[in-house]
Amino acid sequence: MSTETASRTIPTCADVIGRIDGRTDLPLRRRQDLSSAMRRFCRLQSRQPHDIPADPADLRRQLAQMSAPAAGLSQGSFRNLRSLLGKALIEAGITSVPRRSRMPLGPEWRQLLARMSGDRHQRYSLSHLARYCSERGIRPVDIDDEVVAVYGRDLVSQSLLDRPKQAYRNACLAWNRSMNTIRGWPQHKLTIPSSRPTYALPPAAFPASFGIDLDAYLEHLSGDDLFGEMGGRPASPDTLKGRRKQILALASALVEAGHDPQSIRSLADLVAPDAAQAALTIVWKRLGQRKTGYLHNLALLLVILGHHWVKVDPSDLERLRALRRNVDPGKGGMTDSNRRKLMQFTDPANVAALLRLPGQLVAEAVRRDRGGVAEAVAVQSALAIAIELAAPLRINTLVKLNRDQHIARSRPGPRGVVHLVIPASDVKNRMPLELVLPPRVVELLDLYWERFRPRLVSQPGSWLFPGRTGHKNREGMSKQISQTIRKVTGLRMHTHLFRHLAGFLFLSRNPGEFETVRLLLGHRSSEMTSTVYCGMEQAAAFRRYDEVISEYLAAEEFDDAAE
Repeated sequence: MSTETASRTIPTCADVIGRIDGRTDLPLRRRQDLSSAMRRFCRLQSRQPHDIPADPADLRRQLAQMSAPAAGLSQGSFRNLRSLLGKALIEAGITSVPRRSRMPLGPEWRQLLARMSGDRHQRYSLSHLARYCSERGIRPVDIDDEVVAVYGRDLVSQSLLDRPKQAYRNACLAWNRSMNTIRGWPQHKLTIPSSRPTYALPPAAFPASFGIDLDAYLEHLSGDDLFGEMGGRPASPDTLKGRRKQILALASALVEAGHDPQSIRSLADLVAPDAAQAALTIVWKRLGQRKTGYLHNLALLLVILGHHWVKVDPSDLERLRALRRNVDPGKGGMTDSNRRKLMQFTDPANVAALLRLPGQLVAEAVRRDRGGVAEAVAVQSALAIAIELAAPLRINTLVKLNRDQHIARSRPGPRGVVHLVIPASDVKNRMPLELVLPPRVVELLDLYWERFRPRLVSQPGSWLFPGRTGHKNREGMSKQISQTIRKVTGLRMHTHLFRHLAGFLFLSRNPGEFETVRLLLGHRSSEMTSTVYCGMEQAAAFRRYDEVISEYLAAEEFDDAAE
């Protein structure tokens, strides 16, 4: 069978529509709703139904890239569209695993879940599995790893469930917790699935001497050696954590290359040129034989270890440097992924949506406020976004903002000038930052601090974004900001993109002014700034060129009219 013939056997969205239209056993209105939802989805993709494969996993990924605001739909209409798409696939015989099932629970499942009445979250986590099993005649006593593994595979390959792997994992966790806490629960402990590939071996897999050397190196980084690789300043906890992970990743890659773990007795065994090349080759293959920034950073670490810690002889050091040069991806600028995300902001409407977002969030929170935490979190997100738009900070700096240490007022009261002052010790590249906060940010800051922040505080302190044991962690804050932007505006944006957006917006209006961008972002050199943002001006150049073409066309049309 040829490839072309085989491809025709894959159902498309057009096939789904055709099958639904042919289902005379379904009410006419039902057929119309399902077919209409499928056609609408195709229009939102700017593709024809016969061009889109009706593969549930592919459709789920496409839906994940969409959002209600970007599609021009309300949240309710977007949820209804997702629901109808799933039902259309079921009615067309493409899948038998609904996103949300209304299948009645079997009597044994109904009795079992009734015992979970006190824990709604756990019950919800198990309800989809229970309906899946009820439909297939699988009883609670039949549940084991094999049954839930099939369930997990069906979720991933056949359902439009938002996060199928997480739903599978949550079901297993809920089952095991119930087994341990609810009397009479079937005693079949389930293996908790993990979708993360594990490449790094634990330190215990290597000789004790390797762990001792690793700890000594990290202790060295946390010290104050003026002439060491950190230039006399102690490494941050994040840097130490990252170095440990990188070193264990290199050691584990060396084991995968065929070396006995017991032969890796110290960091010196990693920086031996042949061993370094073998480890980097394994990582390169894992990355799809691509030279990436991650691979280059591992090679650079090997050079640093060889030069500053192991102190290899000059010939070996040169070989390590040659390895680093060989894996250099050749581009020190912005990643392709970030460039694609910035393309959203060539549309002025998207820029306006982001700029208006803090005020929109605050207005809605104040309107709905009944003293709850949800409104406080919304205003917290608004403040974080407003600060990033005014002063694009790295996420580590943002979460560590402290009102007493970093906010300085010229005088009490609303008329005072408010400065954001961040010393060099609190910035990644040790470049201090100081700026006057715009009045719109100050007004939001004061509202948040007086009215909403007290609901989020669990212990005394002056952190702007408090967490359970200090300031909020970077992962949680970054996710909170990204999800808020996505939900309200439909824009895909992570926290670090605020920095790129600042450079992009400024250079779009002021081509060539890299020095201003350098100062804005706190870069150490103009060379670094121009390397990252040099491509930003190309779009502006094409716009100016198009203006020239438009002028010629206008002149030609005028000449034609005159004749």
